[in-house]
Amino acid sequence: MWLGGPVAADLAWAPDSRHLLFDLTINETSSLRLLDIEGGSLVDARKVALDHDLVLPAAFAYRTFDGLVGVLCCPDPGGGDPGGGVPGDVFAVFDPSTGAAKGRLALPFAARDFVYDRSGRHQLFVTADGTVQRRSGGPFTAIAGISGVALVAW
Repeated sequence: MWLGGPVAADLAWAPDSRHLLFDLTINETSSLRLLDIEGGSLVDARKVALDHDLVLPAAFAYRTFDGLVGVLCCPDPGGGDPGGGVPGDVFAVFDPSTGAAKGRLALPFAARDFVYDRSGRHQLFVTADGTVQRRSGGPFTAIAGISGVALVAW
């Protein structure tokens, strides 16, 4: 019988293998944690890196070319559902080694997942209605003929 103990999920290794980013749930409360493998420190990455008006991420991934972390978040309207795909989702980027925010983009759709391509310069987003949007630094482009998607890989 599960008693609400700690559960780690959604792991992401840094390209330099120095950090491990993961979602930690303790007694039904989630937090994004960053483990410094070399230094042994463990920090709540949301408190360090993300604006406090965002709830916990629905998805996160490292960019391979610079080691920054992209995070798909939902705004916190006073107790929002993390990853619930509410309109106004936010894509934020931060530096895990310093905690510095590097960018923030309000998405024009509700989203449930994203992934970087191998280069780390392009993203695919899965919208709440199951369509896929591509972004390569400019506007979003819907990938035609795709619907009913829950997760993506590139």
